[in-house]
Amino acid sequence: MHKFGDVIEGRKNPMFNAIRLAAFAAAIVFGLAIATLNRAQAQQQGQAQNTTPTALPKLEYEVASIKPDQSDHSHGGMMDTQDGFTAANASLRDLIQSAFGIQNYQLSGGPDWINSERYVVDTRMDAATADALGKLSKHDRNIARQQVLQALLADRLKLTIHRETKELPVYFLIVGKNGPKLQEAKPGATYPNGLGPGVSTLSNWASQTMTVQAMPISSVALLLAGSLGRPVLDKTELTGKYDFTLKFATDRPQPQAAPGDSPSGQPPPGQLNPDAPFLLTAIQQQLGLKLESGRGPVEIIVIDHVERPSGN
Repeated sequence: MHKFGDVIEGRKNPMFNAIRLAAFAAAIVFGLAIATLNRAQAQQQGQAQNTTPTALPKLEYEVASIKPDQSDHSHGGMMDTQDGFTAANASLRDLIQSAFGIQNYQLSGGPDWINSERYVVDTRMDAATADALGKLSKHDRNIARQQVLQALLADRLKLTIHRETKELPVYFLIVGKNGPKLQEAKPGATYPNGLGPGVSTLSNWASQTMTVQAMPISSVALLLAGSLGRPVLDKTELTGKYDFTLKFATDRPQPQAAPGDSPSGQPPPGQLNPDAPFLLTAIQQQLGLKLESGRGPVEIIVIDHVERPSGN
């Protein structure tokens, strides 16, 4: 399952509203990165095993609706459920990215409203279809979910696409000169709060803390790509699975405090001024890895045609 975290609303004054909106924006970006990571991992696994899920059952939603979101946009997200897929406050661009398992920089074309308009999505499969989905391997289940969402968008949005490979700016992830500072995960290890292998994140206005458990560096590169908005290609030659925590500052400007928010009239200490480096520096200092700029081939999806959903 992958999902965006809900955002708790702060007090109704300019500073706390700004914090709320920025935290929600961060949740959207990170949530999309997690969704893309799950789907991309499934694709990579299939490529590595030279397998194609040709024997997958033909799945479809029994009930599906895509409607304009009339809420105040204070919270939202996307989630795979046991028998379907739901989304709130999601742009059509978000939905297309999730359906094809791609990052923002891998989607090109389409009208401006696919970015600005927000939608609520509710889909459900019948019991037999959901049961068939649950019996698939994780790899095949992710691919099947992707295919059924693509089919829904083709039906409701009249979406047609084609694929291209373009030379784009990328980052190469390499080992720093002093070697990696990574703890290799122990097979069968248990983790606090019942969490298994994967990633969790904690965000405030100006910093994020990313906790990674038992993940290969190739998956970490996909996560970093989501945060950096640029492909990250793993050139570390590290083959294990690793545990680490990465804390880094964002580049968002600090908001001005509203009168009365604190005795000094300044933002609360510690909340908006975290003691954390920016991401590129944090990767080097905390992980012993390094990102180098370059150019490389990146597969992208180009939107040929898309229409607004009819509201059903």
